[in-house]
Parts: sequence; C-alpha cells; structure tokens
Amino acid sequence: KMEEGASLLCLLCVICLHIHLCVSTSPLRRPLFVRPPCASHRSHTRRKGDSMLWRASATAISRPPVAASTQPVGILRRLRQSWSKDGEGGGQIYRYDMDAYRRGFVNAREVSPCQLNGTVPADIKGTYFRNGHGKFQIGEDLVLHPFDGDGMVAAITFSNGRAYFRSQYVKTKGYVKEQKEGRICFRGVFGTAKRGGWLRSFLDLRVKNVANTGVLWWNRKLLALWEQGRPYALDPISLSTLRESSLNGLLKRGGVMAAHYKIDPKTNCLVAFGCQIRPVSSKVSVWEFDPSFKLLKQRSFRMPGLAFLHDFAITDNYYLFIQPPLSLHPLPWLLGKCGIGQALSFHPDRPARLYIVPRNREQQRQPHTTTGGRRWLGWASCVWMALGVWMAKGKRRERADGIRCVDLDPFFIFHFANAYEEENGNLVIDIDRSERYTFDLTLRTASNPHPIPKHTPIWLFDQVEKKIPKIELFRYRITTSGSGR
Repeated sequence: KMEEGASLLCLLCVICLHIHLCVSTSPLRRPLFVRPPCASHRSHTRRKGDSMLWRASATAISRPPVAASTQPVGILRRLRQSWSKDGEGGGQIYRYDMDAYRRGFVNAREVSPCQLNGTVPADIKGTYFRNGHGKFQIGEDLVLHPFDGDGMVAAITFSNGRAYFRSQYVKTKGYVKEQKEGRICFRGVFGTAKRGGWLRSFLDLRVKNVANTGVLWWNRKLLALWEQGRPYALDPISLSTLRESSLNGLLKRGGVMAAHYKIDPKTNCLVAFGCQIRPVSSKVSVWEFDPSFKLLKQRSFRMPGLAFLHDFAITDNYYLFIQPPLSLHPLPWLLGKCGIGQALSFHPDRPARLYIVPRNREQQRQPHTTTGGRRWLGWASCVWMALGVWMAKGKRRERADGIRCVDLDPFFIFHFANAYEEENGNLVIDIDRSERYTFDLTLRTASNPHPIPKHTPIWLFDQVEKKIPKIELFRYRITTSGSGR
C-alpha cells in the first residue's frame, strides 16, 4: 500500500510536469479555447496623429469542455467531490478544504537528495524545478503574507524509471541575516513588519529579495527569481545557493529581473524583462538572450506613473505589457506603518493600458544603474518619491518611440495566458484579470470594509477564500486595420 501511495504521488508529479511543459510561454498560432463567449466588453482609442485605429475587444472565456475519456474517472470524481458548488448569495462559490490549506503555511524543511518509492515510465527523463514561499516564521516573528516568505526550490529528477527529490531554501543575503539573528530584519512588501512598531521602520526602504517567485533553467544554469531583485544562481544537483547573479554584468547594483520570462520557439531565444518602479515614470527593460546566455538585443522604455508589471507576453513582432490603474500613496509606507503593496490604490474610473512594443527596434545596450544603498540616499529618495507622486497626477505623455498604447477597461492583472498575431496583423491576447486590486482584502488596504487584524496572517482570516476578488480568463482582440474591424 505504501508503494501504491508513492506511485500515485509520482503520477501526480508527472501530471504536474506535463501541465508545466504543455502550457506554452511562447506565442501560439491558434486560439486557446473555441467556446462561445459569455460576456463582452469593448473599448477603443485613437491616438493623436495616428492614421490607424487600434480597437480592443474583450471576451470572458467560458470553461473549456473536459472529455471524460482523457483523464481517469476516479480522479475526475474526486475532483468534483472536492470542488463542489455552493449557491450562497446566488453566485458560484466553491468550497475548499481550508484546514488542509492552512496546514500548508508552516515552515517547510529542507530535504537532502533521496529516491522516492515506486516507479514511473522509463521514457520520462529530466528534472522538474519548482520555486515558492516556504518560510512563515522566523524566531518568534510571523510572516503575515505568503508572498513575503523566503523562497524554497524543490526538484524532482526522473531517470531510469525512478524519481529523486530534494529541496533547499534560497540562501539570499536577507535570509542569512535573519536566520543568524533569529528575527525579521526587513519590511515585507506585502505587510510583514519588523519588531518595534513603525518607528523601527520609519524611512527604512530596504526590501529583502525573497527569491520565491520563479525558477529559470537556461544554458545549464539554474536561477531563482523574484520581482524586484537580481536572480540567485543555484547548484542544479544539490540546490545549494551559489551567489547573486548579475547576468554577466547586465544587472548593475539595484538592477532587477522579473520572475516571468518567455522562450521563443522560432528563434530559440530567452526573452526576459525588468521593471524599476517609480511614481512619476517606471523604467521597463526587455532583453533577448541566445542559448549561451549571450545578450542579443535590449530595449528600454518608460511608462508614465507607477507600473505594476508581474508578467508580459510576446508575439513574433511585439512585446506586450498591461499597466493596471494603480497609484501609490507613499506617506503611510514611508512612515513605516505598512508595506509598499498596501500603499497602492486601484482606480476603477481609469483605464488599464496595453503597451505594444516592437521587438525589431534596435537600441544600444543600457544596463540598469543605481547610485547605491546608503541610508541618507534613502531619505533623499523619500522626498523625491513624495514629490514625484504629486507631479505625476493626471499627466499623460505622447510617445514618439514606436510604442502603441491602447486604453482598455479598468481591471487588475497578474498573468498572461497566451498571445499571438493573426494573419491580418491583429493581436489576440489571453489574460487572467479581476475587477479590482486582488490584494484589497489580503493586504489590509483602506478600501477593504472588513480588514484583517494587523498581526494576523492572511491564511488565518475567516472565509478569506470567498472574499478575494474573482479572477477570470479574458481574451482581448486588438484590431489594427484602418477600418477598425
């Protein structure tokens, strides 16, 4: 029975690996689903001086049909039983095993390389790497949001019908410091606080690179990724942390590489981006690397206002970014009363903006730079940030760099699902989106009518699963023809 259980565990791992490999991170030529839409929204924009009309239409995508013959009946039955509908409030609310969910938020233990019981088909070969938050308590201090937890990379290697597992924390500089002192030493982006109240955090803009969001295997190098920091290089066999990586000098001190990247199957290139967030204008850099990690091209541009960019998409000719309508109210954050993620406000009366950036535009390499991290420089940054928020209000700048900006309906976005170009040149973009800022509840923002107690982790909040904004899959078709059709 133990071997059967282990075999089932390995089977589930294989299914996860199959899903991971089959979900394309590159441009595709065919639609994601073909079911009829259940809702539709339209918006369009005509930019001054342009002869071409860019029109965007959005469609909520229905659930794809699942053929019973494609998966074992027993698994489908168990899924249906655990994902039952509840008609409370007239909506489709799903019941989850919240006790099991909450049991996941305890400090994960590192596992040395070991062989798992059971067997898998011998033709399954390779290694599946996964990164995610793994530490939720440091000494007596609690991590209040999972996104503030230190990253742990796990790996399953399949070879000769066997599976081998190991896991290790990413030993970032912040991780090493906090483990040595036995307490939280850095403010969390999503609400985790240091000891001593707001006075200990006053004008302290330091943020720990938690390296918990993504993992990249390229040119036989393994990197752990986070939104606002440099990658960390890991040993792919033991998963031990080697060093913070500058990508061969591309990322200077303060440079960042986001956690989501794409691989273009036509050119076999890695496409990645980084965003240095500022209240007046945010700098976005996009890089393309060949299989040897040599930089082939780079493009940098600015987005007016604060750019919350978690993911992006690529097609044959474009990089695609969506900027949700968020603004920063820095005073509570600068005073040490909240994390920077809690100082963001969503504006339902403003449009989200799609940036269509040409890939073929040449630009000379201009790496990220920064002036250092001294404390007095942080104070100067505080003054500039507060002044910048005031200066940026209501300003829109016309672009002269070939980038197209299309106003969409207001929404918040984390991820792109797909993007491709049709034969007529129109763009099709699939995204997951919510009608408001996803963290209104989980980050204790002012707009939340039922705030979570200040020192309570979000996973302990009653019925948190029902109050988080619903995320739906939407398709946008960007019409580029002069007729707008």
